This record gives sequence, C-alpha cells and structure tokens, in this order.
Amino acid sequence: MTWTSTPEGAAKCYGLWMLVWLGVDVLGAGMLFCGGLLAAAAWYGRGRHGSAYWLIAGIGLVYLAIDERLSLHERIGRRISDAGVANPPGVNHMDDVVLLALAAAGALVTLVFWREVVRHRTALPALVVGAGFTAAALAVDALAPVEGRAPRMEELLELAGQGSLLAAMWYRWSEERAGVTRLEAAPAPEPVAAFGPIEAD
Repeated sequence: MTWTSTPEGAAKCYGLWMLVWLGVDVLGAGMLFCGGLLAAAAWYGRGRHGSAYWLIAGIGLVYLAIDERLSLHERIGRRISDAGVANPPGVNHMDDVVLLALAAAGALVTLVFWREVVRHRTALPALVVGAGFTAAALAVDALAPVEGRAPRMEELLELAGQGSLLAAMWYRWSEERAGVTRLEAAPAPEPVAAFGPIEAD
C-alpha cells in the first residue's frame, strides 16, 4: 500500500501538486512579463526607437503574462462554447483554439518582420527554441488526452518555452544596450574644414 492509497494521502498528494502547479504558473507569468519589458526596452533603445517588432513582441508577452494569471483564454473559450460553437475535430477545448489563434498571430507578425528578427543573431536561437517549445506545449494541450501525464508534460514544455523567450529578449536588450554604450563611448570626430583638415598654427 502506498501513502496515496488512503483518502488523507491522496488529499496531501493533490494539495502538493496544486502548490507546485501554482508555483510553475506564477514563474511562467513572471518570465513572460519580464520578457515583455525587455523587448519594449530594446525597442525604445534610450530614445532611438527601433523596429516595431520588438514593441509588438513586448506587448504580446505582457498580455500572455496577464492571461497566464487570469486565464483569459479559458474565459473566452467558455463563452464561445456557451454560445453553442462546437469544438473543432480533435481539439479538447475551445480555449485551445483561442491559444492557437494567438500563436498563429504571433507567428504571422514574426514572418512579416523576419528580416528584422534574423538581424539579431544572439537572440535568434533562443527565440526559435522558445517558439518550438511553445508550439509543442500547445499541441499537447489541444490534442493529447486530458488524463494521465499529458498535463504535466504540457506545463513543462510551456515553462521551457517561457524561459527561452525570456532569454531571447534578454539577449536582444543586452545587444541594444551594448550598441548604445559603444555609440556613446565613441570619440567625437575631428573637425574638418570645408577644403581640408584644419592645421594648427
């Protein structure tokens, strides 16, 4: 007999799992929020506004952080289901469709600004890895059976994706900060007259 075979043991196991799930949820939301702030800071560039992609990415990550804590996509999905809209074939819940739509919008924005994204080689690998983990988490959440190990796997994949996206935005912000610092530290050019260099008397 295991300690989870009794009602008290099962209740303790469930309570421990919920505590871990809450910690993972808060950690993931925090990483998304910080990533959004870093992306917006990289766009601002100390007053030198850069590509709008990083501002859009920052706003999107902050929204996802809020969604992670308030379950906005689940509320929207329930309202759609209550309105009588049936789940697409093979999809577990309507809120999964909402998340897939948000992911598709993010992918479309990234494709539109792809030339800007690939310019930043330090952030690109983490961004690609984060997108891969996030896509895998969405697939497990939407298509895998809701019982068994699928929810745990989905949470781990989602957390890995959130961490990778935070790393990508950190690299992008660090790159911008280093570039601005180099610009500020560069020596001022020597004055040049209209018809040649100025000679000392």
